[in-house]
Amino acid sequence: MPDFYVAQYETWPIKSVEKLMTSPTPVPARKDAQEIWVKDAKKAGANLLWRSEKAYNLPLSGLRLIDLRRPGLEECKDPKRTEMITNVKSRYDTPVTARDDRLFEGQGFRVYRGQIWSGRSIIDHTFYHGLRGKFADQYDMMSSFERRSSIEKIDGSAMFIQKPGSGNYFHWMIECLPRLKVLDDVDLLKRVDRLLLHLNPVPNHVKESIHYFFPDMIERLHPYRNMLAIPEKLLFFTAGPRKEGMKPETRISSTSAKFLSELDRPDRPGENIIFISRANASNRRLVNEQDLIEFLSSRFPVKVMIGDKLSVADQRKIMASARAIVGVHGAGLTNLIFAPRGARLIELTQGQYLNRTASFHDSALICGIEPHLVLAEEHGERTEVVKNVGNDLWLDPAAFEKISEIISY
Repeated sequence: MPDFYVAQYETWPIKSVEKLMTSPTPVPARKDAQEIWVKDAKKAGANLLWRSEKAYNLPLSGLRLIDLRRPGLEECKDPKRTEMITNVKSRYDTPVTARDDRLFEGQGFRVYRGQIWSGRSIIDHTFYHGLRGKFADQYDMMSSFERRSSIEKIDGSAMFIQKPGSGNYFHWMIECLPRLKVLDDVDLLKRVDRLLLHLNPVPNHVKESIHYFFPDMIERLHPYRNMLAIPEKLLFFTAGPRKEGMKPETRISSTSAKFLSELDRPDRPGENIIFISRANASNRRLVNEQDLIEFLSSRFPVKVMIGDKLSVADQRKIMASARAIVGVHGAGLTNLIFAPRGARLIELTQGQYLNRTASFHDSALICGIEPHLVLAEEHGERTEVVKNVGNDLWLDPAAFEKISEIISY
């Protein structure tokens, strides 16, 4: 039987990333409102402090996708699912440049619900794409907080590193935490009095990961509880495409690539199969997960990670022994970043979630891990994903051997 561990992760929505709109195109607003503009940070008066001199490329050379659904199923005949598979595969035909994370500094900027504003302008690449068409409403709500003096004014300089969904383990570890790596530059570190966080409450993994990787920053941690914060001076990131007009097909930014590629990890795969369980999750479960665990345990040493109690340090220690990581698409797979180079990722997914491949596939590539995507059958009656909830998964037991082969070859 496998060993069981309890791993710290949560299940939050993982949103797609896309090119939004560029300045100076005005965003349509209500008829009774003035126009709201999307502006580049520099055009809004901020100074560029940091930009990676290195263009990090993801070595995409084809998606290792294995369809283990039984032939003849209705979902296999669904043209929408078929088209999605084709589109996802096409994203991995050629290398892609990481998103261009840039650090800016300026005065007069406001942080509202994680968005960066300057006057009636919202700064490009600092907001979730679902807000398109809603900026006038956001501005009105922000203005109402100012009228009621529901503002947290912050003396000195504050650095804001968050992106949408940053309370989630994946988004935090892959997209937000790595931004602190730029403070290895002593001159930049001197410019930061506080690390500004808009999370209430602050998840344990956020505080713990900062303490673990960037202990000098923990005393500067400054969570704010109001919706609106106005620092005397604000340092903030944008994560747009490196080339104007380019739509990056990846969630990896230049700060993510720097942090993950330099993270110390073993140079050889270990002996263990680390199975990331979602048995205690409310959705996207592999309903015959235990059968697969028992099958793999009869052939390999298997360690199962479930729950929410292990520290980041303990997770890293467990993952360091990985020969392969197996699990359903979910935040728990984020721990692949601690696995040895040359290990394999076997990510189980189903048709409704296939377009979210970039999350872990691209993280694996940056970490020197070989990613494999396994398409299992949908289990449930949901026709689409609503608020991140879709069908569970079921994997044909006759296909278990194929998982073993991926691990072994």
